[in-house]
Amino acid sequence: MSKKNQFSKPKVRAPTGNFNTGERVIGDTEYNRRKTNAETESIIDYEGIENFNLSLEEKAHYIHHSNSVEGINLGLDTTYEILENPDKFKHFNFKILDVGDFSANVVLDHEKALNYILNLSTNESITENIIKKAHFLLMQNIMPSDYKAGEYRTKSISVGKKKISDEYTEKYIAPDSKKVPEYMTHLEDMILDLEVKSQVTEQDCWTIHDEFETIHPFIDGNGRTGRLLLNALLLRYNFSTHIVLMKDKDKYFQKIRVHGKERNIGKFVKEKIPTQEDKFLALYLAMEQDQQK
Repeated sequence: MSKKNQFSKPKVRAPTGNFNTGERVIGDTEYNRRKTNAETESIIDYEGIENFNLSLEEKAHYIHHSNSVEGINLGLDTTYEILENPDKFKHFNFKILDVGDFSANVVLDHEKALNYILNLSTNESITENIIKKAHFLLMQNIMPSDYKAGEYRTKSISVGKKKISDEYTEKYIAPDSKKVPEYMTHLEDMILDLEVKSQVTEQDCWTIHDEFETIHPFIDGNGRTGRLLLNALLLRYNFSTHIVLMKDKDKYFQKIRVHGKERNIGKFVKEKIPTQEDKFLALYLAMEQDQQK
């Protein structure tokens, strides 16, 4: 791709378009630094697409929300403090109730992946290898021990359990792992097709993001990697970058589900919500099994 000589100054904001969140985006022609509400808005200092530098506050804002969408909510203040004092926190573990324990690398490695994505050269095509490297940087120290960061999954996974009625939930079963390389090659073709398209739209970037999330190529870290990919594409084509705010996660997931059902490369499976009677029966059977041992 040819380098662009002029760059607009994009503002970080929550997703617009299909999301209709009604949030206010701040920013003016002077792009003065200002204190912002971390739950609704932020500004980016834009130095050119090959020298795209975020302040510590802006990095903390992005990482906090991207982690929180996945249930890893360390809090904005804690996220900022980890970024500000990496040596102090690099051996810390944080316990999140009903979620699990996480090391500070869930923030520090996220920053490495974010820096990598934000500073890709405009002459470098966004390929599978770049997506794998971003995932490696993001997950290298926090992947489950049986798996390697930057490598596609080799087992089936299900994600996104959603209540669809009083009686049923629905979960998404991602495509068979054997099909992942084929689908990711197709995703790369979609990305490369943008390079020769006469006019790229924001929706084109979102469609690639939704396709990535539908494939769910890695065993973990797909949501965070997908949002990094989205922003790499938005920056490449001079659109405003997006932060998916925690408050918008249901709308965000629903948008991906709509794409997934249209693509039909995975499966959506309904499961009955256990009643109190079901739970008591399961507990009773488990107690009987224990007594027979």
